[in-house]
Amino acid sequence: MKKKLNKSIRMSLMCLLFVLTVIFSILIFYEVTKQETKEEIVTLYSYQNSATANYKVNMTPSFVFPDTVLGEGKEYISALVDNIQATFNYQFTGDGPAKVQGTYEVVGIIEGYVERLGPDGTTVTNTIWTKDVVFIPKTNFEATDDNFSLSKDITFKPVDYDNYANAVKETTRVSTNSRFTASMKVELNADTDKGSIEESISSSITFPLNNNLFSITKGEMKKPGTIQDTKEIRLPVNKTLVTVYGILLAAALIALIYLFFATRGTVKEPFRKQLDRIFKRHGSRLVALSSEITLSDEQHRVRTIDDLVRIADDLGKPIVYKHSINPDDINRFYVMGEGSTYFFNLSDYIAALEEEKAGRGNKIKAATEVGQHAGYRESDKEDISQ
Repeated sequence: MKKKLNKSIRMSLMCLLFVLTVIFSILIFYEVTKQETKEEIVTLYSYQNSATANYKVNMTPSFVFPDTVLGEGKEYISALVDNIQATFNYQFTGDGPAKVQGTYEVVGIIEGYVERLGPDGTTVTNTIWTKDVVFIPKTNFEATDDNFSLSKDITFKPVDYDNYANAVKETTRVSTNSRFTASMKVELNADTDKGSIEESISSSITFPLNNNLFSITKGEMKKPGTIQDTKEIRLPVNKTLVTVYGILLAAALIALIYLFFATRGTVKEPFRKQLDRIFKRHGSRLVALSSEITLSDEQHRVRTIDDLVRIADDLGKPIVYKHSINPDDINRFYVMGEGSTYFFNLSDYIAALEEEKAGRGNKIKAATEVGQHAGYRESDKEDISQ
């Protein structure tokens, strides 16, 4: 059996559920078909450049150092050093084939400098004089591979550079700090199917001159790099949002189908409809009595509730009725005057309207004339006809 539901409420709910069904369907369609994209940096080719230096110090034979070769990271006595052997290494490694070409050179520089305290409190180095030394002049190289390396060895005597620095000091009569740096400099150009690469990199060793005791500092570099491009990538469908919309759509459809097949609309009976209207319009004037109403001998029936309201206003009296938990029992409304009782009978009023409708049809003009003659309003007649 279909459940009863007020016709207006049923239609309103069905319209609301239909609108929600359409909205959720549109939202799902939009989420699935929209073309949202974002820009993303894509690495097409990656590579690694590295330049390192190694050295060993050869000592003159003496009872101080039985082993005439000293390794890295030590303190060296200048008077016992014979020469220094340095090895400079360069390595290029890519993640794909590349046409590698460029130049390298191994050079040295003798440098005289002074150090002073700068305005900001840091130490500032100012170079006074320099002398270039060429071990290996600029040389071209070329290869086609994803891995390319160079390794070059040089040997030099620190005492030669000590002597040069001393000669400059004697000539200029200027006392400066001095140091020597040997380095390998590499200029690289590489062509890949993803683009071109240009890099400059170097490695070095440095030590002070004219010191009785010195240490050697290495300068090494590692420079990773990439060839990149910017691409537009379509964002994936928001599955969570689509799922939520789908659940809401299913719920709306189920509710709509239930209302359509499992319920039927009902219209309020004329009596209940008119009673609700009376309480809605005139509820503030009505007084419910729990006891029986005592009527005077002189009683006057009015045709409409509006007539009774006007009489209550004229007499300054409330409209009373006998309270009942069953609305169908609330049929009469009273105004108690001086020796007279005025009352409105809702059942008689509805019967008159139905008789009017049956006898004269739905012609608005005729119904209006009869309504004016009978003392009730056209709006009340429309209420009962609905």
